Amino acid sequence: MASETLSATIEATTNRLRLRSGSERARDARGALRLALARLDALRTPSIGFELESAVGKRIREVRCRAACGRTRTLRRRSGKPAPPACPRVRLGRSPNGATGMSMHLFLDTNIYLGFFRLSTDDLEELRKLAVAVRSHDTVLYLTDQVCDEFRRNRARTINDALKAVEDKKLSKSFPRLLTNLVGFPEMKETLEKLESQQAALVETAREAALRGDLRADHLICDLFEAARRIPLSTEIRAAAETRRLLGNPPGKKDSIGDEINWESLLATIPSGEDLVLVSNDGDYSSKLDPRVADEFLSDEWTRVKRAAVSLQPSLTAAFKTYYPTIHLDADVDRGLAIDALIASPDFRGTHLAIQGLSAFSGFTPHEVASMVEAGLSNSQIRHIFEDDDVRAFYADLIDRYGEHIESARLDALREALAASTPSQ
Repeated sequence: MASETLSATIEATTNRLRLRSGSERARDARGALRLALARLDALRTPSIGFELESAVGKRIREVRCRAACGRTRTLRRRSGKPAPPACPRVRLGRSPNGATGMSMHLFLDTNIYLGFFRLSTDDLEELRKLAVAVRSHDTVLYLTDQVCDEFRRNRARTINDALKAVEDKKLSKSFPRLLTNLVGFPEMKETLEKLESQQAALVETAREAALRGDLRADHLICDLFEAARRIPLSTEIRAAAETRRLLGNPPGKKDSIGDEINWESLLATIPSGEDLVLVSNDGDYSSKLDPRVADEFLSDEWTRVKRAAVSLQPSLTAAFKTYYPTIHLDADVDRGLAIDALIASPDFRGTHLAIQGLSAFSGFTPHEVASMVEAGLSNSQIRHIFEDDDVRAFYADLIDRYGEHIESARLDALREALAASTPSQ
């Protein structure tokens, strides 16, 4: 009798646990369903999408669902401005697979960063454009420990080689006799001597700035390194890279394992289904048949492992031209640079100039608004002239148009700061 009672008790307890487990699974499923429906509505209805994006701080670009056949279907936001007219957004362009409004997954080889210290096809302006794209979440820039170490190891040598190349370009001081008696020859010779002196002074100035880490390229690259998604070198990545090298699989050089580490880092980090834009110009990742495309082994491997594609670009400029239509990029870059000018305003004049530049734009994203509000509260060169008409009008307009998207504490602080200032008479 006791055993029967015990068996009945165990069975009843087991049934209750099953019911509870089923209930929890059902609750989890309902939560996942509600999230999926919300994201789907975000794609269908711009106003809902804007609210959700503001709440989570990220853009909702696509919804993935598994069909009955087992295949995964992806619904992507159509091109255009997803936000309501009160706060339009400017999209940067299309992703590597051609869909608009998606993030580009980007990796720059070390030689691309070092190229900004020497003669290259890239201009420093490209780094500024990339910084804007990364901050606006339209580009995910990946940075490996290997690239960081390679950059630090080779920076000084690269700069020294570039400066030495300039020093070696001596201007000729020998001229045919037929020129020496002509009008203007003494002036030309004096100009060449001054030019040689100025060149030497400029090289010395650049060398001193390089020692301080104060070159313009240093600042831009430092900003990119801070904004990039860092991939630490794990034991698993190192082991996979060593195995790749032993097998002789690309990429890589005979005397280094760096390229293998970079590739395995990307394989371990970038989500499945995401295309990769790889920027390198040293040939380690390119096809031996056509240097303009990725190595066949690497391309096939990425397709097999990630169910996506790899695009090889020789320069950052080429990557922007391929994936970001210039008109959209320019709009985002100009707006981003104008916002940066306000945030970093060094004096009252800089603030007025930045406000004047920002008046040319019809709308901002919630992230941009938050950055400008924070700058107004923390930068004394902005806060101390809230009483000036243009500064007051600009921040009052931000409150009127985007108040519901500003964090309540920061919104209250901004209102108090504006109320405490007295307009200029």
